[in-house]
Amino acid sequence: MVTTTSSDAPTFVLPNGETISADLVEADPWARITTCEEALEVAVWQLARFYSAVWRYEEATACVERGIAGTQDPAKHGAVHLRLGQLLKQRDWCAEGEAVYARGLEFPSASTNVSYLPHKHRGSCPDILGRHAEAEFHCGPAVGINPRRHNAHKNLGLAPVGQKRYGEGARSLLEADRR
Repeated sequence: MVTTTSSDAPTFVLPNGETISADLVEADPWARITTCEEALEVAVWQLARFYSAVWRYEEATACVERGIAGTQDPAKHGAVHLRLGQLLKQRDWCAEGEAVYARGLEFPSASTNVSYLPHKHRGSCPDILGRHAEAEFHCGPAVGINPRRHNAHKNLGLAPVGQKRYGEGARSLLEADRR
């Protein structure tokens, strides 16, 4: 039974006579929906990783793209672009991956990983493609975001080596090894 008064929000009267606010009744299904959406997101990403591991890249990409379509959260868009870029890079499609990482960086993220990884990967893509100065430019922000991780230091070392600046490259590679 639903009851209302002119100044109060609707309440429900339970069979035992206890009242419960409509807000509380509404909150429960929303909480369950949120939990289901989060579980679905995790399952879809696990499926994408599985497809990627067995070289079924079209299916993996479809799973990741489902993540883009299913969210309005800018931070999640950044994470989905990161995942899509990783799939493209796995296929040695570095130019396409680089473009996806760049798009992903347009979305703000509270996660250090989701900020660090697109910069790191965006730096390694031009290096693989022989654009070493550009690679160096993109690796710097990754080191700034998380200087404790070795991979960005490694990428930052490979870029000067590609430009025949061996001493500078060696210093970054040694720093990567130290970390």
